[in-house]
Amino acid sequence: RKSGLLPHIMVTKSASKPPSTLAEALGLTDEARVVTSANKPYKILHTNAAWSRATGFKFTQAAGKTCAILQGPETETAVLSLLDSAVAAGRAVTLRLTNYTSSGQPFTNTLSISPLFDSTGNIINFVGSLKVVPIINGSVSPIVPEMHAAALSDVRAWTALHLLSVDEADGAAAAHSHDAREEAARK
Repeated sequence: RKSGLLPHIMVTKSASKPPSTLAEALGLTDEARVVTSANKPYKILHTNAAWSRATGFKFTQAAGKTCAILQGPETETAVLSLLDSAVAAGRAVTLRLTNYTSSGQPFTNTLSISPLFDSTGNIINFVGSLKVVPIINGSVSPIVPEMHAAALSDVRAWTALHLLSVDEADGAAAAHSHDAREEAARK
């Protein structure tokens, strides 16, 4: 695993507000999303069709497991530490990470994690949104250096880190019916 950190931290202004409730996170979207439990080990409770397309994992393959199924030899350990710290503190975070598809193919993605709250303000789940970063001319686009400075020097920026928006959960039947509902809703 890689140990680099700086090229992977981002502070962004989001064009759209990330979901803050489970209902919002489970809504129809083309954004690749995964919903996990609120406590370690953060087991996968829901994925949508876009997440399955991006990662190659069907919901039935991912349900009850952790997002570690996406990690591999080039996954940056320092970025995972940052992610773990933010989630443990209940903060939203956005970062860039190398993950792996179900077939073992590495891909770079922008990952945004946000807490989901119940009506009393308690964290009940986390939602992760990912966007695959395209490789152009053999490399991924760089993160602007000013973003590094903001993330590293401004404590307020650390607490404001959030997921970028980029581009199921009881068994196989739920997964298939969920995907079918999404496809039917799109038509």
